[in-house]
Amino acid sequence: MPLRAYQHCEPLTAASAFGWYVYPPIDFMLKWDGTEIFWKAADARRWQPATAVVLPGFADLYENSVPAKNALQTPFPFLLARREVGLIQIWPGVLVHTRPGWSTLVRGPANLPRGPAYEVLEGIIETDWWFGPLISTIRLCQTGHPILFSTNRPLFQLQPVQTATYASKELDNFELVEGLASLGNDDWKHLEETINPHETRSGVYAADVRRNRNSRPGNK
Repeated sequence: MPLRAYQHCEPLTAASAFGWYVYPPIDFMLKWDGTEIFWKAADARRWQPATAVVLPGFADLYENSVPAKNALQTPFPFLLARREVGLIQIWPGVLVHTRPGWSTLVRGPANLPRGPAYEVLEGIIETDWWFGPLISTIRLCQTGHPILFSTNRPLFQLQPVQTATYASKELDNFELVEGLASLGNDDWKHLEETINPHETRSGVYAADVRRNRNSRPGNK
């Protein structure tokens, strides 16, 4: 994000700061030949098929940690190529549990420049009742070129969302009006205040957001 946007653009700053970054557990590379996906650790020489890949060193740690009578004696894979062409599932080692009524949106990092090599598919997981490996799927968009995933660059962004905001009929409860004639006097007044404010210095919107946020009940 440009420094000027970070300093003065509250919408970009708020979106970027909303949630938590998740980073790859190791530096690794993926390569897709158009049919099959291969992987290797960044410092390794040999490419291997990305089919149910367990994170290096994790199997021993898991074996020493899982209860003897637990049915889950095999660790969950770090990488798992899907049947769909060019899709691979990644588990960065994160487990998430949220309070009742809250889910977790898994998406690519907001406002972080993306290259053309892959894209993160977004998904919402109801982590208030479902507890398991928090995975996401990426779609590889280039063939024949190694793609580096670094521990210094966030892979996903996790954002808490209330289940009621997306899983209710409220999303269907709206009215669409068209044309400028549908704007009332109050609408025109608010539009004027937004586009031609009396205060023109940079950062006014950010200051207003903080003031309104602090004035809400429970934020004092």
